[in-house]
Amino acid sequence: MSKRIVVIGGSGKVGGFIMRHLLDHGYEIQNVDQKRPIEDFDIPTILADVRDKGQVYSVLAGADAVIQLAAYPTAGKWPESVIFHDNTLITYNVLEAASNYEIPRVVCMSTLAII
Repeated sequence: MSKRIVVIGGSGKVGGFIMRHLLDHGYEIQNVDQKRPIEDFDIPTILADVRDKGQVYSVLAGADAVIQLAAYPTAGKWPESVIFHDNTLITYNVLEAASNYEIPRVVCMSTLAII
């Protein structure tokens, strides 16, 4: 039985390593990001803005697990208030949708930019 894992923010550097690992272990992966992956994976990518709760619910429907990687990766490029707001909002949206869908496995990674 294949497990459908949604990787939110999988197009970044860390996401590429994680998606390659999951592919190598036979998982069905759905990448969700605002851009296409750096590496040319044979993985479907949904372009979405996960600051929007409705879009998060849409992409997590039917998932068996979710890996949340989406965030501003570094401080200094954006105002601190924007980094804090968006990074926490994204994580909140993912956790709320995962809870309501009763997704049993959620992995959240963040960035030092949140601090």
